Amino acid sequence: MFQLRNKKLKNLKSKKNIGIVITHDCNQQCSYCFETKQKRVITKEVIDKISEKIENKKDNTIYLWGGEPFLQIELCNYIGEKFDKCNLFLSTNGTIFNGEINDFIEKNKKRLTLQISLDGLPNGERPLEQITIENLDKFKSLINFNIQATITSKRIRTLIEDFFFLKEHSFNIRHKLLDNPEIYTEEDLLLFLQEWKELKRIYRSMNYKHYLQMFHYVIKKVKKHFCSAGITEITFDIDGKVYPCLTAANKKIIELKNDKDFENWFNFNKLSSISDVFCSYADCFNCILNKDRKESEQLTNFAKELIKINEGN
Repeated sequence: MFQLRNKKLKNLKSKKNIGIVITHDCNQQCSYCFETKQKRVITKEVIDKISEKIENKKDNTIYLWGGEPFLQIELCNYIGEKFDKCNLFLSTNGTIFNGEINDFIEKNKKRLTLQISLDGLPNGERPLEQITIENLDKFKSLINFNIQATITSKRIRTLIEDFFFLKEHSFNIRHKLLDNPEIYTEEDLLLFLQEWKELKRIYRSMNYKHYLQMFHYVIKKVKKHFCSAGITEITFDIDGKVYPCLTAANKKIIELKNDKDFENWFNFNKLSSISDVFCSYADCFNCILNKDRKESEQLTNFAKELIKINEGN
């Protein structure tokens, strides 16, 4: 059975992140997306059952996942009403804005964290002209939000240009490397290290706080990090099935099938059904979610260099 390793983890005991997948449907067709893009949505009956299991309190955060959640704004509102004391997090591609979305944000903005995902300017798969600056400005007039800038192979070559464009419009930026690094060529990785080092220099000169989400199962080879799956995080899929994280839900593996697993999660013990593949510090190479991936000396060396850049003064 999982045991708490240190006092810092004990402080997380009362805080839970509960993901609810609203729909698998999306109005974009990004090739790198892990979603199934099926036109399926969660029902209010399933949401009601989830609300019977999850305590409605301010320490909990409900993550509204898609697909594209704003395709089902009525269900976003229904979840917000069911969990009216919880914090909310919603990730959107930013291509949809209407009166209902405006009202949802206005009603919940004191407890809502909004993230808008894009992968670059005209050269991206989800370029900025599709989202439109006008849409982003509408969101910005209502709530502060982060842009999660997904770094595709093409976007590596416009990384600095994209940053200055978004910074000019005063958008907060969080960069994310795709979590299937096999799609990057050796040339991509070398170029990214050069571009990221220069961007870090620019960040420091502007006193700009940077953030980069790296592919965890590679970074774990050179630096430990905390994995929240099944500890402070679980995810309900649209059919009400429970998984330790969004990735597991998308791959339909490690389902928490019995009440004991669920009770263990609330007691802050490691879930019994996944104790052999998850640990308090993410053993990502041994995680069942990465069973089809092979270790790569190239990726390990890339991770080491990237950490050096990130931790450099």
